[in-house]
Amino acid sequence: MGFLELIPTYTWIIVGVSCAIPLILYILIYVGGSRAAKRQQEIMATGIQATAVVEKAWQTRASVNNIPMIGLRLAVEPPDREPFQIEVKKLVSLVQMGQIQPGSRIAIKYDPAKPDDLVLLLS
Repeated sequence: MGFLELIPTYTWIIVGVSCAIPLILYILIYVGGSRAAKRQQEIMATGIQATAVVEKAWQTRASVNNIPMIGLRLAVEPPDREPFQIEVKKLVSLVQMGQIQPGSRIAIKYDPAKPDDLVLLLS
């Protein structure tokens, strides 16, 4: 009887599942991240540029790679249509956080078909 025959079958199942789960999560995160990056590039290329006034900014408890996600209520002032309000959650680096205070005017690009899909144009 060999060594591998001494290990019960359920142990191999547990080992297989415990290796597969992190791999599946990595793939899901990678694919989701690349979709978001592609969408951001589309908005940068074809979106409408506008000015937005920060009406409210708040902390969420989420962050990605130590970059905090914040909630924003913006009054968007597009050049070719009536102003409108939106609420979004965006990742904003700590260096850029000072630019996003209530009353601040920031440049954005947004998708006219889905205005809450936007890119903050921060320096």
